[in-house]
Amino acid sequence: MITLFRRIREKLIASGSLTKYLLYAVGEILLVVIGILIALQVNNWNEQRNRQANIRNYVRSMVSDIQQDQAEIDIRIAQIKDRILRVNSFAEYMRNRSFEEVDNLDLMIYTKGSFTYRPFTWYRSSIEEITSSGSLKDIDDPELRDRIVAYYALQDHLDEDFQEDKRMGSQIEQYVAEIVKMNYPDWEVMYDESDILQYLDRKEWLDNQVYRKYKSYDYDLLINDNTKLDELVNVSFRFVLVVANRSASELPRLKQQGQEIIDLIEDRYGD
Repeated sequence: MITLFRRIREKLIASGSLTKYLLYAVGEILLVVIGILIALQVNNWNEQRNRQANIRNYVRSMVSDIQQDQAEIDIRIAQIKDRILRVNSFAEYMRNRSFEEVDNLDLMIYTKGSFTYRPFTWYRSSIEEITSSGSLKDIDDPELRDRIVAYYALQDHLDEDFQEDKRMGSQIEQYVAEIVKMNYPDWEVMYDESDILQYLDRKEWLDNQVYRKYKSYDYDLLINDNTKLDELVNVSFRFVLVVANRSASELPRLKQQGQEIIDLIEDRYGD
């Protein structure tokens, strides 16, 4: 092809026709420009195809991440609901007793682990790869892109909520430390060797041999009036009101958002 163009150019120069030569030169330039444009377009097509292939891999991986998130969400909802039941059982116990009837060991069992839950575990490898590579903008479905952004924003919000819940739980545990005497010999055995903490009704504890063992120490509370106990109940209820929003609203909403993302990915990128 180059040889052909060279021969044509030589003939035009030899003919002495400037007009024909200029027309030829313009045509040759146009052919070069068109060739460059075609090459650029092909390169763009290849890059776009590679980007979409990467996006497909990312979002298919995201399905797995979100499915694991959903399993974790179910665990956290169950944990929070358990804490709510514990606090409600503790409040019921306190409601039916005078200060003199409140037992130190009972109070210790009711409040042990009732004001905390495990931090959230999110599976974020796919979204981290997408954001670090700058590929989020390459998701050409705006609905899917917006839902992904909203989903991970809610995760961040829940992480902040957990820190607030943790601080509140620590404050309540400080109340407990000022009320309950915990200096039982080998008291941790009570939690390692018995299933007392699975019971919500104190009457179920009474025949437990580990409970009877520690009840024999018959310790008194560290306080001598009802004020601190009332404050403990009040802050416990405040904790329940806050974390109930996690289990009843925020976590189910996150799970629903995750499922909607999975459905969109299966629809747009399914095999």
